[in-house]
Amino acid sequence: MKKGQVTVFLIAAVIILLIGVAFLLYLNKPFRFAGSASAQDAINRFVLQCIENTAAKGVRELGLQGGYYRLPSGHFEKGDYGIPYYFDRGADFSPSIGTLESEFSDYMDDRLPGCADFSEFGKQGVLVSAGNPSTSTGIQANRIVLSIAYPLTARVGDETVSLESFSYELDSNYGLSHQVSKKLAEKLVNDPEYRDYTFINSQPQIVSILPQQSYTDIYIVVDRQYNFLFAARFR
Repeated sequence: MKKGQVTVFLIAAVIILLIGVAFLLYLNKPFRFAGSASAQDAINRFVLQCIENTAAKGVRELGLQGGYYRLPSGHFEKGDYGIPYYFDRGADFSPSIGTLESEFSDYMDDRLPGCADFSEFGKQGVLVSAGNPSTSTGIQANRIVLSIAYPLTARVGDETVSLESFSYELDSNYGLSHQVSKKLAEKLVNDPEYRDYTFINSQPQIVSILPQQSYTDIYIVVDRQYNFLFAARFR
């Protein structure tokens, strides 16, 4: 090979090497938002995803506790969960839908900040300051409607944007499970010694009964997304 050809190959190799290094530097360069508008949109989508995930988890966790986040004193201990008495020795203690809405709001207020970790935005040049969320929950038969006041301030360079509130609807039969459970509790009050399986099997959701010690039954209202539990104590 001639000396001129060697020189050409060396130059070509150096150029390829430099291109490769430049490409790697580009890949490792931190992403930067184009401006406050794009940052605001990204934060909004991020928070809504957190709300969706937290709400879905809340349905599963609170369903196992009869809709309660903080259990009442009257409950049956079962494993890691406490199951509230909807029926206790002749009396109906099933909660109102308003109580379940308040419990769900408290759950969202406590758990949402744990999901909404804005540290990754800081790495991308967006500094986010968050206040405390305040949730209003509406539970319908087949959906849960959430309105959350969650003040956020994001600073991108010299620009500042604010987000104040978020809305989200979760398709869920959670409210229907509560309705079924209240009907079962009312039935027990009227006739605690008789299990009316015709009535139980006529409900719009599957209901299972697990006898326990201490004259107690656990009722399980079954849904494809969760189980809704309550306890009935007879003596």
